[in-house]
Amino acid sequence: MIAQAIAAFALLEAGCALVLLLLLVRALLRCAAAHRAAAAAAAIRPAIRLALVEHLAGNSDTAKLREFAMSHRCDLMECILELRHTLSGDAGDRLWELTLDLSVLHDWCGDARSGVLAARRAAFERLAFASAYERCRRVVGQLQLTGVDDPDPEVRLAAARGLAQSPDLKDLELVFRHAVRWNPLARAVLAEVLRPHALALSENAVPRVLRSREDRHVLAALEIVIAWGRAVPLSDLHRLIDGGSPAVRILALRALPLVASSTENQAAVLRALSDSDRDVAREAMAAAGRLRMDASSPAPPDAGRRVARV
Repeated sequence: MIAQAIAAFALLEAGCALVLLLLLVRALLRCAAAHRAAAAAAAIRPAIRLALVEHLAGNSDTAKLREFAMSHRCDLMECILELRHTLSGDAGDRLWELTLDLSVLHDWCGDARSGVLAARRAAFERLAFASAYERCRRVVGQLQLTGVDDPDPEVRLAAARGLAQSPDLKDLELVFRHAVRWNPLARAVLAEVLRPHALALSENAVPRVLRSREDRHVLAALEIVIAWGRAVPLSDLHRLIDGGSPAVRILALRALPLVASSTENQAAVLRALSDSDRDVAREAMAAAGRLRMDASSPAPPDAGRRVARV
């Protein structure tokens, strides 16, 4: 019995060693393949970059790029992506036009529908950059509308970034509504891409959220307005200062210097100066300073009356 147990153990040990050896050989083969692929990419990419630069400089012959699209498609995609941050204007438009001409953009659209999360994330990230070009936006717009409801937060954010480049106010308002509901990091990213549209959004989308009874949405909207740092036409901030929660009132006071000065706004600041909440009073003092108000001036006749929150 002991001899049989020893033999079985030796057999098991030999089997484990064989499995480990096979795994090691497999890893070595993969490593060698990766090195060969990296070497091949390093050899071909300079030629691809040169062809791309010549095309962007005005060469209309795309035969060489079409050959690369057939033989080294992944390397071509990576070289296109390397250029996306360095180009703007007509050169940028020519780059994104090329992604349409070579069907690269359509490959990314296909990946955006993938069930593999990594592929989907990469695709929406690339489509967000391509959305800077109007013809690309027409191709990917509906896909990004679907992407903002994706279960993965990174996909949602990339889709929203792409959609924020749309000239359609409905798309911009949709991105803003998502921004006030998502996490602070996503909100900070979207506030930046929505900054060029601050005036348009401040006409309806922002006031609509500020009238909400959801404090977290109101706070998020105020955070975005403050992050924009631009003068915006908001007329009801004094109501939030008078009737909001302490957190809402503090952010409303912080945003107040960004809106047009009015009697109502100044009266709200003066009332807040004597507020029982020290943080609110401190923020009111800072707002008075930014507005260059004389805090010692007499308050308007209604300064003691609190305005009910809408």
